[in-house]
Amino acid sequence: MVSSPVMSILLNGTPSKAFTRSCGLRQGDPLSPFLFIMAAESLGRLVKAQVSKDQIKGLRICGKDIPVSHQQFVDDVMLYGQATLKEAQRIIKSLSQFSRASRMEINKGKSEVFFFNTSLAIQRFLACTLGFNRGSFPSKYLVIMLHEHQFRSANWNLLIKRIRNRMEN
Repeated sequence: MVSSPVMSILLNGTPSKAFTRSCGLRQGDPLSPFLFIMAAESLGRLVKAQVSKDQIKGLRICGKDIPVSHQQFVDDVMLYGQATLKEAQRIIKSLSQFSRASRMEINKGKSEVFFFNTSLAIQRFLACTLGFNRGSFPSKYLVIMLHEHQFRSANWNLLIKRIRNRMEN
């Protein structure tokens, strides 16, 4: 995305003195989150296209016609699919295609796969196929505790309390 060896920064509409970049953008650079979000958007579009072609099934929640296939929040991406070899292979293909196009690698050490109503043997097989660790419930995503069972209003009480406290302070 950054192609010119010489750069300058606009500060209040005035360009700074030109400088040359040396090693590109690094993690921790203020531009990194924005560039990641732009790149990750292409992964979201790729997954949406595969859902529309019925290549990835995603999850149908509450009988809705439109499946949930992915969720993105800053530098986190959650992909949803059915616990089948075909679905796992298509997800691997999508991630591989994204990696080749963006030159960003998937950190398999930080990635986990979660299963609902799936036998342990199938869980192990699919986790091995994907190359991800098998996660277990309850698990925490951002500040929300994820459970294998249906969410009840009590599951949201801690989050609601934290939000109220922040709004009051």
